[in-house]
Amino acid sequence: MRKIPADILKKIENKRQVISENAQPSMKISVARAKISVLDSSYWTVEEIRAESNLGAISIAPRRLSAVRKSPDKLFSVHVEDGIGIATSKNYPGGIYEEWEIEFDVGNASDVAIAFDGLWKEVRNKWRFETFEKPWIFWIDNGILYRQYWDDVLTKEEIANDVIKIAALRGWNNENLAGHDQGLVIGYIKNDNKIYYRTLAYQEDDSLILEVESQVTEFTDLAVNLNLFITLDYRLGFAVERIDGSIWWLITPRNWAGLALGSEKIEVSLIGKISLNKVEYIDSYEIENISIGVSGNVGLLVGAVVNEFSEVSNIDDGLGNWNKIIKFKTKYELFELNVSDFEIVGEFGMNFIPIGISFDGDHYILEFEDFNNVNPLNTMQITLTCFGNTTKNEAGDLFNEFAFDFIADNLEPEAIDPPVVLEVTNV
Repeated sequence: MRKIPADILKKIENKRQVISENAQPSMKISVARAKISVLDSSYWTVEEIRAESNLGAISIAPRRLSAVRKSPDKLFSVHVEDGIGIATSKNYPGGIYEEWEIEFDVGNASDVAIAFDGLWKEVRNKWRFETFEKPWIFWIDNGILYRQYWDDVLTKEEIANDVIKIAALRGWNNENLAGHDQGLVIGYIKNDNKIYYRTLAYQEDDSLILEVESQVTEFTDLAVNLNLFITLDYRLGFAVERIDGSIWWLITPRNWAGLALGSEKIEVSLIGKISLNKVEYIDSYEIENISIGVSGNVGLLVGAVVNEFSEVSNIDDGLGNWNKIIKFKTKYELFELNVSDFEIVGEFGMNFIPIGISFDGDHYILEFEDFNNVNPLNTMQITLTCFGNTTKNEAGDLFNEFAFDFIADNLEPEAIDPPVVLEVTNV
């Protein structure tokens, strides 16, 4: 925990925050709205999940089955109602008016938690979490902490006792170095108000084990509540409420090796030579000397896996629409084309996938439904990327991912009203 220097603290506590007191407080507010990755029009709307007079704890976990997909496809939840733990689910994005569907109940419960296990995968130089199909749920029944793999009752297992509070989260897993998995962590507070945890983690031999109970000995006070979080510099942390109401953080060291550093690739090429010896023939009746020279070319079909765009632009589709077709050239010819292997992204992260691809003998043609809103301004750059998941060279090898930045012509993005600041106060 950081401490504020005394001179700055004194300045902050001064009730006269004016220029004459050597103070001029100000506030800058920035608001961004997503249109592609978040499809639900109620993105900025607070959703009422459940309204009952007898509700207890609630925990929600989103599912994302593909790391390439930016948004989840379904939400899973477990909550306490009338002292019973109830599991529900809901499609996402499904709108605020879609009801949560009750899946099952686990019986008596005083506190609940839910979390997905899965894999961290690198997509375009960023690590994204790809969940498994179903989450783990945790609940407390009469002081006993249970876990279960969603609706599979055969996986129900008692993992701790004398428990009063729980929280669960999937930590970072180093996909490149074995033995560096923070695991799916279930943290809990026992009757002695101390903090404990168990971890479902991959070991150095790649086996998945629920590790034995451990105590967070670094926290020596009395805890009454807790939560878990991860940071963007590859740490996992406990947020703990002490008995006096203050909040403390306990954070692990960085699990960065192999994650924060990009992977490297070494490429080799093959060069071969073939030579033929001179052949001499002799006739038994007449001496003859015949010299034969043989020459030939031997070719090896070795295709380069490093490619690049040489020309990219958007063009009129013949009806005055400049927001539907992009044509491009590459250094090397492309084979086994697929629309899923191409994407354009604006400077604010708006991404569009083509609906068709073809070759007119000179240029490759990408067809889109509408990419007018890839950028709010026509002067901003657009990035065209070929991921190399299906596109191959002449030798049948996949290309490495390559991209090209260009500025589109004659786009007409929809105007977005700027946010309005309703009230600004200093406290």
